[in-house]
Amino acid sequence: MEEKSKIIDKIIRAEWQMFISVNQGTEADPIKNEHPTCRDFPDEFRTHRESKLFAWSCHTLKSYLNDIETAREKGENLMTYKYARMDKLIPCENQIPFIDAIASTLLKWQKEFIDRYPGIMSGARALSGGQPGIDWPSFENYLRCELESYSERTLESLSNDVNALKEKGKNMSDEIYTYLVKKKDISPWKRLRQKRAGYAENLHFFLSVSEAVKALFSWLLLINSSYYFSCSINISGQISAYRRLPP
Repeated sequence: MEEKSKIIDKIIRAEWQMFISVNQGTEADPIKNEHPTCRDFPDEFRTHRESKLFAWSCHTLKSYLNDIETAREKGENLMTYKYARMDKLIPCENQIPFIDAIASTLLKWQKEFIDRYPGIMSGARALSGGQPGIDWPSFENYLRCELESYSERTLESLSNDVNALKEKGKNMSDEIYTYLVKKKDISPWKRLRQKRAGYAENLHFFLSVSEAVKALFSWLLLINSSYYFSCSINISGQISAYRRLPP
């Protein structure tokens, strides 16, 4: 676990530098326009990325860290690439078959999680669909565009992680949200899970005990979105330099 934590720490530190560089210095930069952004909340960024990465094996984490280091050596920003793909500013550069297989399973798991906790997840992004604009960043769109930023080696390793969870009858969405809530120290989560059959009663208990839950899932939606509040990435005129890290 200690080794895993160290790898994740390195990943998140590198991801954060990439993340805060998206739109930096452009007309679309929310900071330049004096708007609040996710860049104002590095601890929240860390918590939500960490919850996702802890569901991966050490092998996958090491491979992804290598992807990040390779990108940095080339002066590329994986976060910028992901958001550019989500905004359809650039064509897909990665059509490795593992992407479809992973996305299909994770989409299924996310739907199962939403079906179990419809009240809590009522404000979450749509599972799929959506056009560029207000509703475009669906779970599937965000997922696929992030997967496209991974190398074939990382995708193969992540596919193995997904298959291992399937064999154990586990759900990665469940693993991620459970870690996230534990990290936020929201104790009613366990009780809610144990009393899943009585949904209405449990939801009332859950929300009445801790309004922090609403904030938690609102933050999950916010951090995962490529929009910084109302400010989108809009630098289509700079595509040739779009993936470059600042000097």
